[in-house]
Order: sequence, then C-alpha cells, then structure tokens
Amino acid sequence: MPPGITTLAADAPELSAANTGFMLICSALVMLMTPGLAFFYGGMVRVKSTLNMLMMS
Repeated sequence: MPPGITTLAADAPELSAANTGFMLICSALVMLMTPGLAFFYGGMVRVKSTLNMLMMS
C-alpha cells in the first residue's frame, strides 16, 4: 500500500462515554417533551376536539 493512504480503521472516530450519555439524555428529554406538548395544544382547543389534537401532536 502506498505510504500516503491510510486504512478506514485508522480514520474511525472513537466512542466517547460523555457524548453517548449526552445523546441518551437528550433523547429521553425529547420523549418526555412530546406528551407535554400534546397536552399544551390540547388545552388550547374545546373539550370535544382535545383527543383529536392530542393525536395530531
């Protein structure tokens, strides 16, 4: 192999526990945010339209 060419394994990024933990925490917060946003929008409509609004968000 020519001296200027590296293998793909040498260029692979390393996994960081901090980055992985941050992504897991952010994903969990988004999962918790979704029903909260649905309830927020559900509170802005009439009672008979609440279930429809919850399903749309």
